[in-house]
Amino acid sequence: MKTKSLSIIEFISWLHSHKINISTNGEKIFYDAPKGALTSAIRQEIAERKIENIEFLQQVGQISKTILPPIQAIPRDKSLPLSFNQERLWFIDQLEGSKAPYIESTNR
Repeated sequence: MKTKSLSIIEFISWLHSHKINISTNGEKIFYDAPKGALTSAIRQEIAERKIENIEFLQQVGQISKTILPPIQAIPRDKSLPLSFNQERLWFIDQLEGSKAPYIESTNR
């Protein structure tokens, strides 16, 4: 395993690409991985980088809490705006007529 030279972001990305997720409560690191994915060498490297991992995960947690606003419910008393893709499909339908090749038939 050649992950010792990786930055913390690259290391966590490497773990994630192997379906190994780590989290922290500020003191301990927790693993979530498929059976057999978390080898003793990987555990050892995570342990060696414990302080670096905890600091990074806490920073990411703080950033996501401060930047992202809470999701607000939208009132449903009037029509909702169409997404870009919905508008595009509507435009194509208006332009070419109601051929609708992009809509699969559900009638059997």
